[in-house]
Amino acid sequence: QATKKFDSVSITHDTRAPRIERYIQRDDDGPVGPIKISEVLKLGGFRLARQVFENATGLAVDFQFALTEDTVVTFVDKVVGGIKVKVPQPFDVLDFFYQDRQYPADRFEEGEQIMDGLRAIQFIKAVPSENGNYDKRLEHNARKFIIFGALGQSLKDHALDLGFWFDLSSFLRESFNKKSKT
Repeated sequence: QATKKFDSVSITHDTRAPRIERYIQRDDDGPVGPIKISEVLKLGGFRLARQVFENATGLAVDFQFALTEDTVVTFVDKVVGGIKVKVPQPFDVLDFFYQDRQYPADRFEEGEQIMDGLRAIQFIKAVPSENGNYDKRLEHNARKFIIFGALGQSLKDHALDLGFWFDLSSFLRESFNKKSKT
């Protein structure tokens, strides 16, 4: 029965992935490892990613997609023009890096706010400065799902906007062109 919902399992990026190590193993090179699970797409593409994540979770992977930080920033800024994010509680974050540039510490206030792409990435990536003295709703994965929910809502909100579809098609064309050149 179709539910029109998706579930996801989040695995921390630095989890060791022996399946990747076996994939790149050369008989004459000796053991390879340890390899982080975050390297799977670069080393073996979606085919290996499916095998690695099915092996790690015991679940069947029906669909796969990958979003880079750059993709999220560009999509939010150029396609939807910002997203409405409901921040569950106020919190301070330490500085963070994006595209090899360091951004300063900042604060997120509780409530709904419009975020551009960089602010959305900061919301996901930056480490809360409370050293663990914050609500579980602010863990990295929880914040990632808040942003994904805001992206989904933004897609719904723009569904009848012809300009949105033009911007989306341009974004997708540019993304595929960049991918095919690499």
